[in-house]
Amino acid sequence: MFLRTFTNQPLWETYLSEFNAIEIRGEAPGVQLMLQVSSVLTVLSILLACYLSYRLIRNLRIGDARLPQSILLAVLTIILATIIVNKTLSPQYILWLGGPVAALYIHHESGWLRRHVNVLAVALVLVGALTQFTYPWGTYGIMGNPLGSGPETSVLLLRNLTLVVLTGYALYLTLRSSRRRGDTASV
Repeated sequence: MFLRTFTNQPLWETYLSEFNAIEIRGEAPGVQLMLQVSSVLTVLSILLACYLSYRLIRNLRIGDARLPQSILLAVLTIILATIIVNKTLSPQYILWLGGPVAALYIHHESGWLRRHVNVLAVALVLVGALTQFTYPWGTYGIMGNPLGSGPETSVLLLRNLTLVVLTGYALYLTLRSSRRRGDTASV
């Protein structure tokens, strides 16, 4: 969608699939590269899940009291990573983020996490609103705007950028929460 904004060549076609999803197809330069990048990022997200699991298992063995919050943060990070590297981003995926954040309100054992949970919650409400604006309300605007340059496409890009930033933020919180006590190098 972003690249479509800068060309008037009919390199990409947007349409509604049989599942009512916005799909893009075309033979534009870079499509195969982007598909390969997505596949590599998917593998990296799996490795991230394995690494975070290792940190949690390590903390389980030493009986860390922060384990419930660390698990919830890791789940949130893994879900976010899965969403942003996936080749599809269905609107209902955003709902997956609510559970871990809601549970964090119950299981934040330390004061440092409270303000971060509030930031996560507000960010998720923002992401939900941006998602609602792009689908279903903005679907035809995204598909029909010449060059893909309408406000709907800008909101879609803002939502996706917010998800990427939120993933980095959640990863930081997960690493901070799951580090060994007294270990400042783990983050």
